Amino acid sequence: MASMTAEKIAGSVRERLGAKCLDCTVRNAKRVYIGVAPKDWPETAKYLCIDRKCRFNIASGYQTPGGFEVLYHFSFNEGDENGEGPRTGVVLSVRVKADGGENPVLPSVGKDIKAFNFIERELYDLLGIRFEGHPFPKPLLRAEDWPEDFFPLRRTEKRAELDYKAGCGTESGP
Repeated sequence: MASMTAEKIAGSVRERLGAKCLDCTVRNAKRVYIGVAPKDWPETAKYLCIDRKCRFNIASGYQTPGGFEVLYHFSFNEGDENGEGPRTGVVLSVRVKADGGENPVLPSVGKDIKAFNFIERELYDLLGIRFEGHPFPKPLLRAEDWPEDFFPLRRTEKRAELDYKAGCGTESGP
């Protein structure tokens, strides 16, 4: 069987998602980016993880001038529509823009696909993206002394001044 190319993967995802695929870009032979609306994210995740048997690698959240976004990264299998076959080496990244402005929210897929539980909790702790319907929305990384509205990876958070002399061996010791 011939190896599934990024173009073929992009085409099959576009065909399956239809109008739910807001955009689709093949960056190179190993990277495909698609965008979906928050309301379509759970169905997209189930299609990729359950139907296509893609491997969920990681998610990365970030803040842009227009709001908050999450990129979910998947390893794609070659083969039939059910994803049976060896890994292709192609990474499919799904971009989802969060609703809610300064109070970003996305639907949780952790209730249906356990692999998303920890990353959703981490994205809340660090960026404040709330995952509606998460089965266990308890802090994962938050320090006990952080204020409730403190999310350290937001661009709006003030950063403490670093003391570059501390611990660098520049001062004479005992």
